Amino acid sequence: PRLRFLDGLRRIALFAMMFVQIVAWALLSTLWCSSAMKILVNQEAANAEAVAKCYSGPEQNVWELVMGKQIDIGAASSTLELAQRAHVGPGMKGVELNSNNGGGMRTLVRLAGVDSMIGVDLTKSVVETGKKRTAEEGLSDKIKFINKNSL
Repeated sequence: PRLRFLDGLRRIALFAMMFVQIVAWALLSTLWCSSAMKILVNQEAANAEAVAKCYSGPEQNVWELVMGKQIDIGAASSTLELAQRAHVGPGMKGVELNSNNGGGMRTLVRLAGVDSMIGVDLTKSVVETGKKRTAEEGLSDKIKFINKNSL
């Protein structure tokens, strides 16, 4: 019983440390991205460099910690629901602007049967992550990325 108790305490401590790290990363990301987030309030302040900065480096890791590797708030279920409503499926090809790491595209190709997709994103690091994830899932022949500004 004592070992079980100590094991439980160790798990709680690990969870607490992870939680503190996530909160710290989120705060850092919020401060780092403040100029990019002004775009949400004032579209005239749109600055591709600020947006790219927000999604590069440690911030990309924060997004993945919060939303998972797909960086898709509703995950595959919301992507598939939208695909069904729009009658997206086998035999189709698509382009996703601001595709981030391509999580939505991988879902459409794997689970909705879409033939191929091209993702466009202005942040080089997320495009590289997307290429890596796409290759890991064996989908490089169906999903391509372009590193360009689509704003």
